[in-house]
Amino acid sequence: MTLRASISNRFALPALGLALALVSVAQGATTNVTSPGKTNAPAASTNAAPAEIPLPRSVFVLPTKPSEGRNPFFPKSTITTFVTTKPAADKPVSAIADLKLGGLSGTVEHPLAIINGVTFGKGDENTVPVPSGRVRVLCIEIRLKDEIVVVEANGERKELKLRAK
Repeated sequence: MTLRASISNRFALPALGLALALVSVAQGATTNVTSPGKTNAPAASTNAAPAEIPLPRSVFVLPTKPSEGRNPFFPKSTITTFVTTKPAADKPVSAIADLKLGGLSGTVEHPLAIINGVTFGKGDENTVPVPSGRVRVLCIEIRLKDEIVVVEANGERKELKLRAK
């Protein structure tokens, strides 16, 4: 049994090399040769970038009457127009009214205040989330004994008091 295995191993590698050589010769024979040393090249280069195809743009039009279309998700709906309201541009929204003092902590030398989830020390300035967006707040004074914090936002000053439980 060892004799057969050694004979097959001895001929397996050269047979594999011969098979690969035959395959490469067969592939070379399939090229179209017009004259010795020259082959017919394809008309277009295969390495060239493909031509760019312009992407179509989607256009959505809100129908104003039933003949223009309907909502595919609510086909029985009778709503034809949607009205969005925006705050008046001449009347700025006062975000300082939305500031809430959440808690006080720290030491007497370095008191801290939590305003709308953001921690402030005396003199700290940071942006705070409010229902109308974000507002920049400057912490002017923190009085731990009185549970009052004086802040300034949008040029307005306000005293925030800790809610009584």
